[in-house]
Amino acid sequence: MRTFLTGLTLSLALLLAGCAGDAVTEQPRTDTKQTTPAPSSATTTTPAAPETRASVVPKTETPVASETTTEPAPDPEPTAREDSPRSRVPKALVGTWDGDRAQISFSRAGDVTITFKKGGADSGTVVIDGSSMTLYLSSGVQTINSWEISRFDAGYGYEFFNLTLDGTSYVRDVPK
Repeated sequence: MRTFLTGLTLSLALLLAGCAGDAVTEQPRTDTKQTTPAPSSATTTTPAAPETRASVVPKTETPVASETTTEPAPDPEPTAREDSPRSRVPKALVGTWDGDRAQISFSRAGDVTITFKKGGADSGTVVIDGSSMTLYLSSGVQTINSWEISRFDAGYGYEFFNLTLDGTSYVRDVPK
C-alpha cells in the first residue's frame, strides 16, 4: 500500500509541476473555449473572416431610356379631318352591314365607320357619286368603283339585303 501512495504522490507532484508529458491522460475541460491543434502540413489555411454588412439602404433605380422601351413608339392613329368631303347617303344604304371580315356603317349625313372583326376600326366620311363611292378614312382614301344593293329571299320568311362593294358582300336583315 505504501508503494501505491508513493506512486500517487509522485504523479501528483509531476502533474503540478507540468512535467507529465504524454504519460498523463488529459481530463476533459469544463470551460467553453476549446482549441484545436494546428494541421501537421507545412501550409496552413486561415479561414476567411466573416463578412460584415454595412447597413443596407434600399436603392431606387432610375430606368434608362433604352431599358424602358424595346420597340419604337407606334405612329399615332390618323384621324379623319373635319373638312373631309362628304355627301348625303341614300336611305337604302344607311345602317350597319355585316361582312366576313368587317362591319361597315353609313349615316345619312355621310359618316362611315368600318369595324374589323379581328379588332380595330377606321372611320371617316363618304362621297357617293352614282354607282361609285369614295371613302375618306383616317387611314387614307379608298375608292369603291361599283356598289349595289339587292334583296334576297332565303325562304322560311327570312329576307335580307345584300350590299356588294367591288365584289365584297355585306348583309343585313330586312326590317319588318
